[in-house]
Amino acid sequence: MWKSKDKLIRGQHLHTRSHALIMNATSRITAAAQKYKEIRAALVILGAHLGKVGWDLELQAMTEEDTRGITADEDNLSEGRRSVSWIWKVDNGVDAMDTEGKQEALRIEWCKARARAHRWAEECLLLEEEMRRVVLFFGHKQARWLELASLVYCHVDKVTSDGLRAYAARQANLQ
Repeated sequence: MWKSKDKLIRGQHLHTRSHALIMNATSRITAAAQKYKEIRAALVILGAHLGKVGWDLELQAMTEEDTRGITADEDNLSEGRRSVSWIWKVDNGVDAMDTEGKQEALRIEWCKARARAHRWAEECLLLEEEMRRVVLFFGHKQARWLELASLVYCHVDKVTSDGLRAYAARQANLQ
């Protein structure tokens, strides 16, 4: 929401309105996270008394990082470091509409991840081709410098000619 506000909103009136909407959404998220933490704490106590085990693998302890959106931090992380928070992967057992919305969001995130993987694979192929061409280019440059080193320079004196050949041989070794 912050990204779209910064990119799309112009003017004090719209800025104030969008800021109020963002603060409203943020407070609702904070309240829901606090409610989840309280309910989970009660479940931890009840689970210990009733001998229930394994439920805490799905309903994990919520951290501040877990309350991010499904596509949050897309710009801040490298391609291989992005991940979806566990809260988007849990089946919450509510009505079908909410499940369909979550499934659609997960489908979109899967498609984005797949596209990133394809771009990464393409980048690897391009990099290998670029490395192959660089090696060929420097091989060509080396051959050219070796050719210049073997030339006889008649229009200059012997010391300068030796210097030119030494310089060309050094350049060939650098290539």
